[in-house]
Amino acid sequence: MAKNIYEALGFKPSSGAIYPDAVIQQASAIFASLPDKLSSLKALAISKAVFEETYAISTAEYSELTEKEAESVFLTPETEARLKKYQDDEVLTDRQKYERLEFENIESVENNISPFGFKDITVGFIKKLHYDLTIGLDRYTKTVGVSKYHSGSLRQSNSTKIGKIRPITPPDHKRIMEFLKLLLKEFSNRKQIGLKDILEFHVLFYTIHPFQNGNKRVVRLLESMLLHHYGYGAERTLSLAAYYDIKKDDSHFFLLHGLRKKEVTPFVNFALRGYLLSGHAMFSYTSDLILKQFTDNFRQFTELTVKETKRPDYKAALRSIVSLEGLFTHGDFVADMKKRGYTLGVSQMILKDLRDKGILAHQDGRYFIHRMDGLQEVMEKLLKLFFEYGISVGELDR
Repeated sequence: MAKNIYEALGFKPSSGAIYPDAVIQQASAIFASLPDKLSSLKALAISKAVFEETYAISTAEYSELTEKEAESVFLTPETEARLKKYQDDEVLTDRQKYERLEFENIESVENNISPFGFKDITVGFIKKLHYDLTIGLDRYTKTVGVSKYHSGSLRQSNSTKIGKIRPITPPDHKRIMEFLKLLLKEFSNRKQIGLKDILEFHVLFYTIHPFQNGNKRVVRLLESMLLHHYGYGAERTLSLAAYYDIKKDDSHFFLLHGLRKKEVTPFVNFALRGYLLSGHAMFSYTSDLILKQFTDNFRQFTELTVKETKRPDYKAALRSIVSLEGLFTHGDFVADMKKRGYTLGVSQMILKDLRDKGILAHQDGRYFIHRMDGLQEVMEKLLKLFFEYGISVGELDR
């Protein structure tokens, strides 16, 4: 009988982390400070992050569902009603039904997600999670193919292969229960849980491959729960799912490379970098939320307050403020307005008016829209960390 899950699977323990624990803790503290600084936007930030996670997990296996299509999918919370809705649909193709049902299943789980820790997770819980994520998908046989889900049931054969190029055979299906229990015991007994522990769990769970199909969805949802529980999820505004989706080929490569080499470290290091980049993405979409809210309020302000003859000037000013991301110097604004054909005098008049009316705040030589200064404060801390460790914020550009 193996002493632990590493020995049972023949894996080496994690070694040679790309970033020291202190760096990850520092980044995690920066990420966690964001929801508090922008408390009035927290609900919107969480909602956007959960949607991004849902969509990313639903497209883990090259789904053709677009983000715009996903945004139009109306969630039917009651499972049987959801299944019947697609069964009776006469417009969508089988593939479209499959992909929308897959998305809704994930969204339904996301809406009821709890911050589970390792001590809370059981084999029964994992099976129920798989059932909820995959129920009804086996109806669409042409899309599913031969690798059926068998929702909620552990893998019953050794026919499953992991990866298309140099495929890997997962452990004997007869030992899945044994391995899952060893896996859960290993991490629930650890006194302290860090981000690396959660990522190691990800690799080992995927190695066991407890289900015929749907293992990525299950482990990514488990990872999200664990990040939230252990303080790495910034109150559900941060997950790694979108990073895995954007870096899909790299994600597959490092995961499968680790499985072949029997090492958790390749994927752990890949995901640690992704955690830092995902934090930057969190700041970016929070900035977008602030700018959108400001834009809506500004347009209302110009319609109600500004004389009709002056409105084109203020609309140009709005475009400048948005292009400058809501935080800028006097010189920045004047220069941008000049590109739009406006004189120094007009730019200064608008700037003074917006400051006097409280539309813009002014401090230490900089103008900014409400809340953007709080965002900038934490962003500067993060960028300093990125510079120190050679991380480019452009790595997540699609």
